[in-house]
Amino acid sequence: MILLDPGHGGSNTGVVRGELVEKDYALDVCLDLGAALYLKGTTSGMTRTRDDFMSLSARAAVAPNTSLIVSVHVNSWWRKSARGADVFHWPGSTKGKRAAEIIALALPEPIRTDRIRPASRLWYPRVRNVLRRHKAPAVLVELGFASNPEDREYLLSDQGRREIVAGLCAGVVAAAG
Repeated sequence: MILLDPGHGGSNTGVVRGELVEKDYALDVCLDLGAALYLKGTTSGMTRTRDDFMSLSARAAVAPNTSLIVSVHVNSWWRKSARGADVFHWPGSTKGKRAAEIIALALPEPIRTDRIRPASRLWYPRVRNVLRRHKAPAVLVELGFASNPEDREYLLSDQGRREIVAGLCAGVVAAAG
């Protein structure tokens, strides 16, 4: 089973830039991704299916029998020029690193990147802990920068969302296989 973890939730909104609210966007992408995985014959579950806050320990408790965990987020930075996806894995997890590489390559061109990094490079320790708390290989995908106008426009477009979900689906299926 693939566990999808939409970042943030409830009072923890994550990044908010214009119409893009990270907790809502991550949830919508994960719901669409779960449906796409189902159509591919892949079983998935989610840490949350509504706008609820979940602690890291509660998220980890949902994941005992999973083959891969994918946490979905949106990035932000003070430099508006920062763009594209970042894909993180837990340091020392060979399977996690390989899954991160596969998923990163499957992302659509407008956000595809070669920024595949160990979680030790994450500046926000709570996000790093999402990867650390799981026994299964875990990947955290920052789908682009809400602070970058081009990324934000792509993320919010219907076409962008369809391409992102399709890319994530292909990457997740390949990484879990």
